[in-house]
Amino acid sequence: MPSIFEMIARSVAKELDRKGDLIPLKSLIDADKFHCCFLVYKRESIFPFLKPRYYKTGLTVDDLLEAHDEQDCVSAEVKGRKNYGIEKNAEKKMNISLKLPKGISLEENADWSKVYDLQLQHFEVSKKGKESLHHRKLKKEQPSLFQTLKEKGENLYMVVETVEMIKEQKVHKTYFLETWFQAVMESIKLYIDASHAITIPSGSVLAFRTNLLVFEGECCRISYSNDKNSFSLERGSASRSVGQSGEPSQPLQNFSDLQKELMDLKGELQDLDENQRKNVLDSLVKRLQKSSVKKLEERVTMALLTEEQDDPEDPVLSILFNSSGSFMEQKGDAILGFLQALTELKVEQQVLLAVAVEKELLSETMQLVENILNQTSESEPKPFSLKADSTPHNLVRMCDPGYLEDKEELQVTWNSEACHSLCALYTALGVLLLLAQGPNSGF
Repeated sequence: MPSIFEMIARSVAKELDRKGDLIPLKSLIDADKFHCCFLVYKRESIFPFLKPRYYKTGLTVDDLLEAHDEQDCVSAEVKGRKNYGIEKNAEKKMNISLKLPKGISLEENADWSKVYDLQLQHFEVSKKGKESLHHRKLKKEQPSLFQTLKEKGENLYMVVETVEMIKEQKVHKTYFLETWFQAVMESIKLYIDASHAITIPSGSVLAFRTNLLVFEGECCRISYSNDKNSFSLERGSASRSVGQSGEPSQPLQNFSDLQKELMDLKGELQDLDENQRKNVLDSLVKRLQKSSVKKLEERVTMALLTEEQDDPEDPVLSILFNSSGSFMEQKGDAILGFLQALTELKVEQQVLLAVAVEKELLSETMQLVENILNQTSESEPKPFSLKADSTPHNLVRMCDPGYLEDKEELQVTWNSEACHSLCALYTALGVLLLLAQGPNSGF
């Protein structure tokens, strides 16, 4: 399941790059779309506590640039085979052995006293490969997605470094059911097995680094200076969307900031009628149970770019368009911010949220999260006692990075990782409550 992959990817990025330049992938679905020389674009969330997200385009730099022969292609080896570019342009730097995170093994019946290593390889586009971009002209006919990004004033990035799997590997995750987590598994056992595994193919990207591409006249180049935009914004061109300037977001200072952000988001969804709210909520519950929220996030992101409705039967996508078929950008931003908050949560939390909707526990959970965040923004927050047999308490407990330990209390500070997860949970709960109870839900 994606949770295993994300856990490994985060561990790889953290272990190999203390500066934070390496970006871990969130989903195995994307692992073949972020190789060196592939193009991605970035959107910042409307919530400052969320990091910017990179989205795949399915394009490589060679889809944009003319080439006289194969040697002229930066990604000459990319199209031929997935294990590519070790020669002139994408250099293989090293092989790496990395210890697997706690709870992950390479064997179904793991000996937990044994240390398991993951075999990885590191690639980077060479200096020569980067410099070659400036000597090639843009093709006269460009892919439609490139044209859309340009018209929207979005930034385009090239993947210049990756960490990848050397060989196909089946990876197992086992939950320790003798702990409080057994109560969680009882609640979600219809959707998640106590022991499960995924197979990560060889060449799968776990983490990547990008450089901004700058387009000037008939050429493009890698940005090494203070460039902020891929395209120069001409008079009369489309204005850049909120959060797209490339400027760093300002961090949240206290809980009241988050409350205001959520109020603004919910304001964009207040006009949904009862049938729309019910249909959207039912659709989201099914996606939460199947851990398929990430796919929906990508589809909403594409709708924000193209302003086209690819599936009028989908309740979530359909509310982004008015009765005349025009796209409503602010509503799209609001839905995307909500979905980004959902995908920040662990897979088990997503399924537990579906349980909370069905058992009408959203208000109770929201009140618990509010109490914690109210106190967390104080100078000396106190620990909160958490019940192992409570769905709301278990949702909160899993915001703690060490949640698999048998802890009875949660203590967080405003800038901690646990607080980050609680902010995401608070955002998700606020929108789910609006959908379940209507505009007058009280939160």
